[in-house]
Amino acid sequence: MKRYLRRITMSLLCFLSLGLQAQERSIQEDYWLDKYLSVSYPLKSIHITSSYGTRIDPFTGKPKLHNGIDLSAKYEKVFAMFDGKISKAGYDPVSGNFITLQAGNYTISYCHLSHILVPQSRPVQAGTPIALTGSSGRSSAPHL
Repeated sequence: MKRYLRRITMSLLCFLSLGLQAQERSIQEDYWLDKYLSVSYPLKSIHITSSYGTRIDPFTGKPKLHNGIDLSAKYEKVFAMFDGKISKAGYDPVSGNFITLQAGNYTISYCHLSHILVPQSRPVQAGTPIALTGSSGRSSAPHL
């Protein structure tokens, strides 16, 4: 009888252990699913007008490194791409009105804005409107 009870007890412990592992796996899957769903495009529609890398500078006509990606946009809402915190917001002669979003190990800069909607140090969620696109700073046309 003791041997039988011991087998049942061991079986129950194994079953409970598997249940806890499955629950932990479910929690991890929920975490990553929430993270995946908390990603947003920065604009309602995406059309790249200039990619990262060397290009002809529109002001000098000479090859120069373009340190970003330009997206076509004319005074449209800009959305936070990830949950995070506005680490910087201000003006720079090259970037114009800008916002820097810190999302964990990632830093996203939104430049050439016409209007900033959220102040520095404000936490934001993915999809939150944070600014309006524009043509401030060293820019030849409205874009992000």
